[in-house]
Amino acid sequence: MEDSQGTSKLISLRNIEADERIITTINEVGKLTSLQQLSAFRVSMDRGRRLEELSDLTQLRGSLRITNLENVELEIGDCPNLMPLPKELLLQMS
Repeated sequence: MEDSQGTSKLISLRNIEADERIITTINEVGKLTSLQQLSAFRVSMDRGRRLEELSDLTQLRGSLRITNLENVELEIGDCPNLMPLPKELLLQMS
């Protein structure tokens, strides 16, 4: 599948409605700071697809499915940089 490079330039985008296979190819989703809806995020060790991409998405609502958590590499002191995600967001992790 082709990568969705360039999508991160749409910083005012509020909603993404597409198949999960497309949504999870978006690089640097953290730059979409106005995003209110994101159904899925696939964690990768690649730059632009790490868990910390979610830290600036404070407008997210609804539910978010986070997959491939085995790709998360945390060191002591990293956790404060990963969140806060809004309390209105229901997380589903696998």
